[in-house]
Amino acid sequence: IYSHTQVLDDSVAFLVEPTPEAMAEGLAQAMGETGKDKASQAQRLYNEKYAKEIYLDKMARLVAHIEDNPRV
Repeated sequence: IYSHTQVLDDSVAFLVEPTPEAMAEGLAQAMGETGKDKASQAQRLYNEKYAKEIYLDKMARLVAHIEDNPRV
């Protein structure tokens, strides 16, 4: 799914084709050491870009920008 690759890549997720075989292979890979590494990298990505505090800060900056630059 294209939208998934706008946030996720192979360093933080097992991106597979939407078939039973590919899903099974992705799950098998996720159970190994590679899965642990990707999980750590995914947690780091979340903490840096997508955590609630990050989201709230972005929204506050957006609202401030809109308030400071009204369109008439």
